[in-house]
Amino acid sequence: MAWSTIYNLLKELSAQEANTTKECGRDITIWGVIVLDNVQNYLLQQDLRIGRVHTMNIGIAATYVEVEGVDPKAHNLDDKLRRIRTSARMDLTTQDLLGFLDQTHLDTVFSLHWLLVLVRYIPELAHIKSHVSTSFRTRAAKLQLPSKANKVHPLATSGKNETVTTELRDALEDFMQQVGQMAEDYQRKLMPVSSDGLTFEKIHQLKKYLQYHNNDFESHWTTLPSLCLWHTVWTDVSRICETHWGETLSHDPSTLGHSATRIGRSPPPSLKKVDYYPFSELIYLILDVRMLDCWR
Repeated sequence: MAWSTIYNLLKELSAQEANTTKECGRDITIWGVIVLDNVQNYLLQQDLRIGRVHTMNIGIAATYVEVEGVDPKAHNLDDKLRRIRTSARMDLTTQDLLGFLDQTHLDTVFSLHWLLVLVRYIPELAHIKSHVSTSFRTRAAKLQLPSKANKVHPLATSGKNETVTTELRDALEDFMQQVGQMAEDYQRKLMPVSSDGLTFEKIHQLKKYLQYHNNDFESHWTTLPSLCLWHTVWTDVSRICETHWGETLSHDPSTLGHSATRIGRSPPPSLKKVDYYPFSELIYLILDVRMLDCWR
C-alpha cells in the first residue's frame, strides 16, 4: 500500500473513533470518566544550530472511559445542585460518618487478614490457605464489580500546561468538546474527571474562580473532579514512611527504619515521595512479621 493510502486510512479511523466518542459522551445512559494527567517530553537537539535549543514539551493527555452498571440518576446535575441548596452537610457529625461504616464487615475483613498472614508463613496451616482465600471472595465480598474490561476511548492530547489555571480551563473545555459537551450545547449531567493530586487541586481552584458564571458548563458545575485511587494509595504509602521511618540507625524496633536496616533495605532518597512498589512491599513485609511476632 502507498504511504498516502495508509495515512488517509489512519485519518478516517481517527475521525470515526472521534464521532463514536462524541456519541458516547452525549448519551445520558452512559456514565463516562475522563482520566487525564500531564505529559512531559524532553526534546534533545542532536544538531545544535542557531535557533535550535533543548526544550521540554509539556502537555496533557486524556482518555474517556465508559463505566457500566451505574444508575443514570447518579450523574444528574440538577439533583446535585438541589442537594447542595439544602445545606444538609452542616448537620453532619462524626457519629453519622461512623454510622455509615459496616463494622461487622470490617471485623470480618480484619480477621481474615490475620488468618491470611498465619497460613502464609506457618507450614502447618498451609492446608487451610485455600479456605481463607475463598472466604475473601465469599464472606468478605461486598459490592463486587464485574470482572470485565471497560471500553476506553483515547482523546486527542492538549499542548496546555495544567499548572496554569487559564490553560487548564482551555484543556478541560477541549476534552469536554471531544466527548460532545460544549458551552452552547451540553448535556446536564456530571462528567467525572480523574487525575493526580496536583490536577485534582487545580480543578477545584478553577471551579472556585469560575463559580459565578451563569452557564453551568462554563462555571464547571458539570465537572466532577476525583482523585485517582492509585495516587491516593501512593500518597498514603509516602505518609506512612515519613511518619514512622525514624532514624536509620535507631534501636527502636517500632520504626520502619530499624526494620529496614536489619534486613538490608536502603532508605528512600526522600521520605516525602517514596517509590511506590518497593516501599509498599517493605511496609507489608514488616507488618506481616510484626503480626507473626504477636503469636510468638
